[in-house]
Order: sequence, then structure tokens, then C-alpha cells
Amino acid sequence: MRFATDEVIPQPATEVYARLADFASVEAALAARGIAVRRIPGTEGPEPAWAAEVPFRGKPRPIEIAVSRMTPPLALDYRLAGGFLLSDLRFGLQPLAGESTRLDVTLDVRPEGLSGRMLLQSLKLLRPTLVKRFRKRVRSYARYLARPH
Repeated sequence: MRFATDEVIPQPATEVYARLADFASVEAALAARGIAVRRIPGTEGPEPAWAAEVPFRGKPRPIEIAVSRMTPPLALDYRLAGGFLLSDLRFGLQPLAGESTRLDVTLDVRPEGLSGRMLLQSLKLLRPTLVKRFRKRVRSYARYLARPH
């Protein structure tokens, strides 16, 4: 199942990428949303990884998040694994005319095993609601990235 949306940010791509790659502020933003995040030891450096607990259906679900690819200042990709699902999250940046940047966000979710297929099938029934939530979160994140820091 794939979710995709884009937003225009009134900042240059290099500044937007610097905010996306500021992993300390990403950790703080996740913690502010109630997601327990801790960096996995030994993954410090350019491509870190985290262990997190995400609330889903009333329970905390463990997931692992890892930076899978960094292409400054054009893209930042994450790989998420846990709860019978594998996901790829991509933040793509396209410089626009002037000082603006288009932020393209894509989330690709795939099942892992039979339990994952059953879970994904139930999520497909909620797809319209999930698409609205996804777009709302991306819009909110784009506004956060556009704020002066």
C-alpha cells in the first residue's frame, strides 16, 4: 500500500534538507508525539538507526527505523520494520523557482508474512481515512520545516 503527497516550502532545498537531516530534532519531534525513541548503539554517524515504540490500536508497537539512503540535498530515505510490516519512507526535495522547494513524501508499506498480509488487508479498508491523516501530518511537518529555527 502506497501513500504519497507533496507540499511546497518557501525555503531553499539545502535549508530544508538540513532540517530533515537534523536527527536530534527529529528524535525530539517524535518524543513530543508520544513515541519512545532511542538510538541503536553503534549506528552513530551518517546513517543512524533507532528503536521506537509507536502507539497503534491502543498498544505500543516496537519498530526499528534506519536511514537507508541520504542524497544531499535531494532525498532522505528511511526503512521501517516491525509489527509484521516493512515500510520505506522517502523525503524527496525538488528546488523550485525562487527560494521554494517541493517536498515529496512517499510511504510504501508491505506485509511481512501471513500476519502482515492480514493486517495490511484490514488497513486497506481504512485507506481513505489513512490518506487524510497522512496528508495532514505531512502538511503539519512541512509547516514545521518552513518555520525559522
